Amino acid sequence: MEFGNLLAKSEALIKHLGDAGYSASYIVHLKVEIRWLERNGSAFDSYEEACRAREAETDSPGQKKHYRVMFGTLKKFHVDGALPEGRQGSPLFPRGAYHSLNDWYRSLVDGFAESARERGLAESTVKTMVGNCSCFLLAMQLRGRETLADVVEKDVLSFFAGPDGGPAFSSAYTRQVDRVLESAEDGWDGARRTRELLPRQKTRRRNIQYLQPEEVRSVRSALDGEVGALSLRDRAMGMLMLQTGMRGCDVVALTFDMVDWNREVIHIVQAKTSVPLAIPLPVAAGNAIFDY
Repeated sequence: MEFGNLLAKSEALIKHLGDAGYSASYIVHLKVEIRWLERNGSAFDSYEEACRAREAETDSPGQKKHYRVMFGTLKKFHVDGALPEGRQGSPLFPRGAYHSLNDWYRSLVDGFAESARERGLAESTVKTMVGNCSCFLLAMQLRGRETLADVVEKDVLSFFAGPDGGPAFSSAYTRQVDRVLESAEDGWDGARRTRELLPRQKTRRRNIQYLQPEEVRSVRSALDGEVGALSLRDRAMGMLMLQTGMRGCDVVALTFDMVDWNREVIHIVQAKTSVPLAIPLPVAAGNAIFDY
């Protein structure tokens, strides 16, 4: 690859880094790699090749990462004509299992992400689920399974089983993989069968007492306080959140037809997870709703 343009323009890059507040040591390290390319660049056809050669000079994972950041910054400037933004540099190789997936698996994951965003799932949740399922799919790919139609039971077990034979991942992790595959059941061969091979783990939930007893008494005192201090609607909403743990967004979306008075249950679809829930209706909360 011809690195002459980089060398000719490197002064502009160094000036930009200084003006943008990059550390002196970062700039010095970048100059070292520019001089290295000046001496050795003619032997390589790309920044990736040059970076791998540089990485081969050390056994330190930290130093290898350093080279990837340095060469990524140089490539972004030289090839894309873009000046770096931010202090973290521009890694040369994309991080994460997703970027190593073949086109078939990546399209499956992209389809889930698109539909999840359309349903209003939080971006952080989408990224977590995509990342976790990508790790599973990459493991299948590395075993020679180019699509889910090729996956067999021992492939799935090799990923989810720990060294002692127990589960290697939490039930929440497994559920996230399951939900991504569920979204692909209709259009992707092998998705339904692969879901059936996933381990079924018992969900364990730990109740966390967020409010201390004196805080609960204060909230309850405010809800039961002087008549007229709170509207009947606000009191009903407060009682629901205090006694059921429902999120504010779910209480706001509640309608009367979601309350099953005969069975003393509230039926909702959680806004955060899109999961249907049947929540027991405490007597005091039910009375507050009835009063309203």
